[in-house]
Amino acid sequence: FHSNELHGRGIYCWLNLKTYDGEWEHNQMNGQGKLTWKSGEVYEGTFMSNKYEGLGVLTLPDGSSSCGIWERGRRQGQF
Repeated sequence: FHSNELHGRGIYCWLNLKTYDGEWEHNQMNGQGKLTWKSGEVYEGTFMSNKYEGLGVLTLPDGSSSCGIWERGRRQGQF
């Protein structure tokens, strides 16, 4: 915490069992991190203002994945 805000590196767990392990800035996911849902869906990569931003990988519960460049939470291109 910094000035009563999530700031720096840490893990946050929501009541719905979603977890984020990564960097925080002003109570928002910012920087490198890993977001995991109870369903088994996982996004690992860069965040900006709580959205996927930059290079990242989204892996679905069936094991399929989507690797690419993300902008404001939407994939713009893939590798």
